[in-house]
Amino acid sequence: SDSVTFNIPAGTTITPDETAVGSCSAIEYTIFVSNGSNIQSQKVLIMDNGSTAYIEEYAVMSNPNLIGTFSADVNSGNVRLLLTPQTGISGTTTVKFTKMTIQ
Repeated sequence: SDSVTFNIPAGTTITPDETAVGSCSAIEYTIFVSNGSNIQSQKVLIMDNGSTAYIEEYAVMSNPNLIGTFSADVNSGNVRLLLTPQTGISGTTTVKFTKMTIQ
């Protein structure tokens, strides 16, 4: 598992992780995010065709507020996991995750 901490300005998308295009067929993340008293946990699946990333968020839980939403893209030869904070979320945000790649 990995843990990354960001100081997020409101409305700024961050990149918690990235994987080289072509290094695997799919990626599965189990994610825990914290920001102040807000916590969030979920699963994310990502696959790509070399130029476009496809993502599915599921099993999303949060308390008391949702911290952000995840998306994915392909940039500079990497498939990136992206986190965009919800309106009103800023400051120190910690993202912890386990990552399983499917060859």
